[in-house]
Amino acid sequence: MSPQVEQLIILIEQIQASARKAESQGTALIVDGALVEQAAKQAEALRAPQQPSPEDFVSRVAGLSIWDYDQNDGTPYRECEEPTDGYLDSHTALMDLIEEARRLEAQEPEPTALYQFPDQSPRI
Repeated sequence: MSPQVEQLIILIEQIQASARKAESQGTALIVDGALVEQAAKQAEALRAPQQPSPEDFVSRVAGLSIWDYDQNDGTPYRECEEPTDGYLDSHTALMDLIEEARRLEAQEPEPTALYQFPDQSPRI
């Protein structure tokens, strides 16, 4: 379970506990507006489409089956039968992976240099 879901469940449980306490005391339920706002924000974050992480991408690629290809020692991989559409299936899968990799690359920040060399240009 994701941390966001866990936080939302905790917030809902707190609201439920407040409601039970108010009911047992025979008083009106007064809900903390900040608590409700926090729960609403958590719920909205969960509704937003989640971008796959680079780790998810690597796991998906590593989980693909290899067919019609030999290992380094020359023995064939026997992970699955050849797909019915053969190379067209492989090409389509590869193009999907390239597009996903480009989306992931676009969301990553630019790498920064660990060391900045001093400016050695001549002063004019």
